[in-house]
Amino acid sequence: MASLTSMLDNLSTAEPPATCGITREVPSKPVLGPCGHIFDQDALARWRRTREDCPACGAALGPPAGVDRGIAADLRRWRASVKAPPAVVREDVVVAKGRPLGRGAHGVVKRAAWRGRTVAVKMVSDDDDIDAAVAMRRELKALRALRHPNVVALLGAVADDDEGLLWAVLEFAPHGSLRRLLHKGTPDELLACFGAKDALPGLGVAFWSVSTDVAAAVAFLHRRKVVHGDIKSANVLLGSYGVAKISDFGLARVVGTRGFTRASAAHGGTAGYMAPELGDVGALDRGGESADAFAYAVLVAELLSGREPFDDARNEVAVALRVRSGERPRLPLATPPALRDALVRCWDAEAAARPDMEDLLLDVVAMSRAPDGARVPGAGDEVVTVGTDVGCRELSSVLAEVGLRDSIPAIREQEIDIGAARLMEPADWTDCGMLPEDARKVVSLLGSDTIVVRCRHDGDVVEVAASPAELVRDVKERLGRSLREDVSDRRLRDVDRRDRTLLRDDATLYELGIRRDVNVSFAHRRSPAQGVPFKLFVRDLVCSSRILELTVESRYTLKALIHLALEMLDRSVEEDWLYRLKVFGASFYATEMLIEELNLAKEDTIMLEPRMVL
Repeated sequence: MASLTSMLDNLSTAEPPATCGITREVPSKPVLGPCGHIFDQDALARWRRTREDCPACGAALGPPAGVDRGIAADLRRWRASVKAPPAVVREDVVVAKGRPLGRGAHGVVKRAAWRGRTVAVKMVSDDDDIDAAVAMRRELKALRALRHPNVVALLGAVADDDEGLLWAVLEFAPHGSLRRLLHKGTPDELLACFGAKDALPGLGVAFWSVSTDVAAAVAFLHRRKVVHGDIKSANVLLGSYGVAKISDFGLARVVGTRGFTRASAAHGGTAGYMAPELGDVGALDRGGESADAFAYAVLVAELLSGREPFDDARNEVAVALRVRSGERPRLPLATPPALRDALVRCWDAEAAARPDMEDLLLDVVAMSRAPDGARVPGAGDEVVTVGTDVGCRELSSVLAEVGLRDSIPAIREQEIDIGAARLMEPADWTDCGMLPEDARKVVSLLGSDTIVVRCRHDGDVVEVAASPAELVRDVKERLGRSLREDVSDRRLRDVDRRDRTLLRDDATLYELGIRRDVNVSFAHRRSPAQGVPFKLFVRDLVCSSRILELTVESRYTLKALIHLALEMLDRSVEEDWLYRLKVFGASFYATEMLIEELNLAKEDTIMLEPRMVL
C-alpha cells in the first residue's frame, strides 16, 4: 500500500483571510475599494474598462487604488502558515455501504468518513480498467494545482496495491449534483439547498448564484491554462448553502502542454453540451477554452428552462447534426436581452468569435447585481439558431487573433465581411467603436488588397499580383503564361511554409491563409490521367488498423473514396460525415473534391480516421 499524498504537499483546507470579490481567488495584488470590498488589482482593472461601480455592491469605485500593503502582508503570513493536510491512509477511510453517490467519466464515487469528516471517495480499478486509471491520475494531477472555492477540493489520494485500487479523497457536496437537483429534486430539497422551494429553474437568486459560481470556476481554470472539456450539470456539485463546484476532471487538458492532457486523441465531452467544432478529433486540444464557453452557455440555458439540452432528440448523432446545422438549446421568452445576447455569443458557430470566460464572468457578475425579467419563465420558449456568413466568420477569426473579441458583436451587427474589411481604413474602424491602436493593428493583420505571388522555376523568377479572393487555379495559369509554359498538369507549392503545402486549385488565396506576399514553386502532377485506374492504399485508423487496397481513378470524388472504404469495412455509407481522410498531414472530408486535386499517385497510402467520436 502506497500513499500518494506526498505529491499533494501544497494542499490545505485552511480558509484564506481574503478573496477577490470577482474571481473568488486569493488576490495576488489585493486592493481595497472605498466600500470595503477586496479585489485583485488585475481583475478590477479589467472590470473598470467598461464599468465604474463596485462589482460587489454597486457603489462608486473612485480613482484606481494601489496594492493594500496591510492586506498583502496578511496574505503573505497566511501562505507561510498554511500546512499540508494529514496524509490519507487507507485504514482511516471508512467507505459507506449502499448505493454510490454517482459515477464520473471514469470511476465510481462513494460516501465515506475520514478523520471525523464526511468525504467523497472516487475509486477506479488500476488493474481492470487501464484507461480509467490513466484518467484518474490525470484528474489527480489537475486537481493538485487547482484550489478555488468553486472547484471541488482534493483532500488526498491513496493507491491500494493489494486490491489494485486508486482512490481520490474529495470534499463532500451534501446536495449532490446540479443535474439531479434541477431535474429530479423535490421542493424540500431545493429549500434545503437554496432556501426556496421554487429556487430553480428560472431567474432568481439561485440562478445567478450558480451561474456566477460556475463562470468563476471556468475562468479560474482558463487562467491556469486548463480546459475542463466536459462542463455540464452532472459535473457541477452543490455544497453547503448551494455553492456550486465543478468536478470530474478526467477529461481536463492543459493548453499548449504535453503530459496528462494528451492521453487521448479524442475530444471528449457530452452530446448536447459540445461545440460544433468538437466533431474534429483533437479540436479540444487546439481551442478548448471556447468549447468550455459554449458548454457553459448550454448549462445556463438548462438552469433557465429546466430542460436538458435537446431532450427531444432521438440520439446523440441527431443532437450533433442539429448543433452543426446551427440549432442551439431553447431559451425562455422571458430571458433578459443582455443575458440572451451573452449566451448567443457563446454559441457562435465560429469558435474564435466566442467571448473568453474572464470577460463573460464580468458580464454575469454585472447582470446578477441588477437582474431583470420574470423569476420563473412561464411564457413559453424559443429555439435559438445561429448562422454567420463565411466572410463574417473569417473576419471574426482575424479580430480574435489580435484579442479584439469585444468588437465582434458590433461587426456582426453591421454585417461587415472580410471583403469589406480589407477596404476599410483605421478611421472606419474607429467609427465602429474600436480604439485607434486596435484599428491600426487590424488593418495591418488583414494585409494588402494585392498579394504578390513570386514563383521560381528553372532559374527564372516571375511575379504576378493577385487578389486575396482569386483562385489558385487562375494564379497558376497567369504564372504559366509569364513563363510561356503549359502548367495545367502541375500544382503550386507554398515554399514559405515548413511543410511546403500543396495549394488546392479550387481554393482562394485567403481560404488557404495567404494574406501577404508569398513564394511558390511548381510541383509535377503525380495523379494518373483521368480514366486510368490505379491502386490506392487506405489505412483504417477508426478501430481495425486494416490496410485497404482500393482501385480508383483520379476523377473519383473524396466522397466516393470514403464510401468505397466504408463498404469494404462493412460500415454504413450514410454515416460518411463521421469520417475524414488524412492526406499529407491535411484533413479532408466526404466532399465532391476530386482525388487528382490531392495529387495522389499510384500506391500512395492515406489514412481514414474518425471525424467525430460520440
